[in-house]
Amino acid sequence: NKTPWGCNIVAGSIDRETLELMKISGCSEVWMGVESGDDALLKEMRKPTTTDKIRTAFADARAVGLKRRAYCILGMPSESLESVAKTERLIDEIDPDIVGFTVMAPYPGNQFYKPEYRDIDWSSIDEYANGLTASKYLANEDLRNIQKRLTNKYRMKLTDRQRVS
Repeated sequence: NKTPWGCNIVAGSIDRETLELMKISGCSEVWMGVESGDDALLKEMRKPTTTDKIRTAFADARAVGLKRRAYCILGMPSESLESVAKTERLIDEIDPDIVGFTVMAPYPGNQFYKPEYRDIDWSSIDEYANGLTASKYLANEDLRNIQKRLTNKYRMKLTDRQRVS
């Protein structure tokens, strides 16, 4: 009798054989930080993957019968309406079972933290709701409106944390 389990995996470092072995050992779902559908933004955030590897990992996980969870981050410094559209297209294509959309929170120690953030009360900032993050092209309000639109579009697949009762 196997204990069901799930885990975070990096799309760029997983293969179908490993996913099959995970399934055999009792794994029921995998959680992947998709982050963005824009390869330039994945590179900006130093994510060790590409959109092609994400597509392959999601297809392979589906093929072996694993539930697939995708996490996306809005608000990288170069985020634009075009990069958001690429992310949305990727999510439509990979069709995760569960999806979450957060706004990047540049906590101390994060590569996007800025010295002017030092006096911020970080207890009021998180990745689901923050009035801080903006990109070169999108104001914080834009990012929060995009997050709201995407959570509404994918409301039947949202992570528990984003579900509205």
